[in-house]
Amino acid sequence: EGFLASATGTILNDDSFMLSVADASVTEGTGPGSTTLDFVVTLSSAPLPQTTVTVDYATLAGSALSPDDFAATSGTLTFTPAGPLSQTVSVPVVRDDLDENDEGLSLQLSNAVGANIVDGGAAGTIIDDDLPPIPQVADQSIIEGDSGSQTMVFTIVLPNPSSFTLNFAVWTVDGTATSPADYTGIPAATPQIISFAPRQTTQTVSITVLGDVLVKGNEAFSLVVDFVGDDGPAGGPLATASGGITDDDTAVLSIDDVTAAEGNGGGLTPFVFTVSTSKPFAVATAVPIQTFPGTAVEPDDYLGQAGTVTLPAMALSAPLTIQVVADGLFEANETFTIELAPVPLSTIGDGEGLGTILDDEVATPVPLAPGSLLLMWLAISWLARGRLRRLHTVN
Repeated sequence: EGFLASATGTILNDDSFMLSVADASVTEGTGPGSTTLDFVVTLSSAPLPQTTVTVDYATLAGSALSPDDFAATSGTLTFTPAGPLSQTVSVPVVRDDLDENDEGLSLQLSNAVGANIVDGGAAGTIIDDDLPPIPQVADQSIIEGDSGSQTMVFTIVLPNPSSFTLNFAVWTVDGTATSPADYTGIPAATPQIISFAPRQTTQTVSITVLGDVLVKGNEAFSLVVDFVGDDGPAGGPLATASGGITDDDTAVLSIDDVTAAEGNGGGLTPFVFTVSTSKPFAVATAVPIQTFPGTAVEPDDYLGQAGTVTLPAMALSAPLTIQVVADGLFEANETFTIELAPVPLSTIGDGEGLGTILDDEVATPVPLAPGSLLLMWLAISWLARGRLRRLHTVN
């Protein structure tokens, strides 16, 4: 008996077709642009004519997460007799400026048709290229005030975030402003530690500035930021900023008037004027002065001056002595003036002091010669009769 029909069955030996995927790595990148992590999938040899080899692929998160670090990718690759034997699976990587460790993911092959998977898992590494952030801090200034305190706030900024907790030391350095007289400083020996949580980019440090009424001009101190227990790169701090204290105090300068007796005997009589200020100066301050004659002239009546009078530090007044010539002349009262000139951080209130020299001489009677009184009486009588006669004529 024979067969009515026959067919040939071909058993393909897929042991000779092997699929594998290679590990891959890429530098992450920062800013605009694109980065891909490229995995190469390879078929050991070309498929037989009129056959194809297919394999599925998919990414699997590791320390790198989707969508924060990469875009999850999946699909199917098809290999044909015409080739090629290698194909690339590109996984988009998220570019950022985050300081972090290198991160990993994997690409997994599955469901191969027409071939065996001999190496179906590949490690993908995203290499971080972001440096640890160096803190930055901007200068600050504040108006001092006459009393109490003001708070100066420095904002410390990380130019790029970090995935780690970062600690920095902060302290102050005196300049023209000194602690604790002008502000409450932070000693370098016991600095303030500020901590940035992962991905945090700003922190603040507050400094107390003390108000006063001292005239001293603007002052400043420095705020220093550095690694904890470190000198910073190349021995210098990581960042410094100036804290400016704007002085809002202005002194009003005045001088009083003095009236006193001249004195006699040919010596000198001191006239003591008082130069005053509405607010004390922080340092000794020389105020320009100059005398000017009035009815009193120099040097016959007083000894003029052109110079300065010094207001001591923290004082509200200072004496200014002008020497007046004590003579024996019988004369009218006389005057001279002293004028003040302003100094920096001051204005003039009553800037002219009047010195009045009171004459204290007594007129000496002149003795009359014999018969003088009779002659004087006759003259007065004659004048009186003349006035009466003229009055009678008019009437």
